[in-house]
Amino acid sequence: MSKKDSTIIFGKKVIESLPTPEQGKRKVYSDKRTSHLFLRVTPSARTFYWQKRIRGAQKTITIGKFPSINAEQARDKADWIAAQYVQDIDVQAGVRQSHSGMTLGELWADFRSNRARGKGLISESLEYIWNRHFKHWKDKPVADISFDMARKLILAIRKTAPIHANRVQRCGKAIMNHGSKELRLKIENPFTFAQVSERGR
Repeated sequence: MSKKDSTIIFGKKVIESLPTPEQGKRKVYSDKRTSHLFLRVTPSARTFYWQKRIRGAQKTITIGKFPSINAEQARDKADWIAAQYVQDIDVQAGVRQSHSGMTLGELWADFRSNRARGKGLISESLEYIWNRHFKHWKDKPVADISFDMARKLILAIRKTAPIHANRVQRCGKAIMNHGSKELRLKIENPFTFAQVSERGR
């Protein structure tokens, strides 16, 4: 379950007054009024989510970002999610289905706002790597990006910049991991191949 920093009553003024954590850090708050409703605060976003352990498996459902979603809307959605599980309806399966056509550009936007900081990536080069090496795939469905495409991209970079190629591969792997682990996309990570040289191609 989420490690809570504090339990508070969610509301506009309260959420706006929460301190912004340092880069690479996050804080998690729970709502006093609604069970299993949490707010994750990072330097770039404040995100509501529902989380509960059901029959031994932890279920985590992202509700939305504040202020696009307010506290009352988050409570209503949390209650709805809980009711679905009471009826034995797997909400996560529905979430996976809704993301089935997600493009790489959409995945990148979610990754950048929620996961990029504090994950061992080189923050000053992250935007550069995306714009130079991945942006041309932004309209491709994530599921269509193959191992062969990823391998060819990394090999092409490795010809002249092997260290940079390693960074690009790490970035691609992290973005795809975010899709499979955080958004529950049913994808294989195409950047998980062993580092190779052009000579061993």
